[in-house]
Amino acid sequence: HATIETINATDFDLVISFMTWHHIADLSSAFTSVYTLLKKGGKLLIGDLLTEDGSFHGDEFVPHLGFDMQMLRTIAENHGFKVLQVYPYAEVEKQVQNGDINRYGQFVLFAEKI
Repeated sequence: HATIETINATDFDLVISFMTWHHIADLSSAFTSVYTLLKKGGKLLIGDLLTEDGSFHGDEFVPHLGFDMQMLRTIAENHGFKVLQVYPYAEVEKQVQNGDINRYGQFVLFAEKI
């Protein structure tokens, strides 16, 4: 059992993470850790929420209320990744605290370690 901070490997071909990054407070550290795990030419695939109003998690604290795709692209590039694609890909429906059904946009960011 290991976490991204404790795993001892540097030759992964691919790291995939869906609906996780909005729970990560220190994005810089996360990108650095993933960069270290990947071999040169390795790929990173992130799927997460587009910026939302905070209702997705209700009263639960999360560090990020989704992301602006271009902002996350810039952070990835600043950590040595070449962003190959970033685009909205789906919407998810979720019942929120007041009983309403809200729709939340999601995106995919696909990047390569250079």
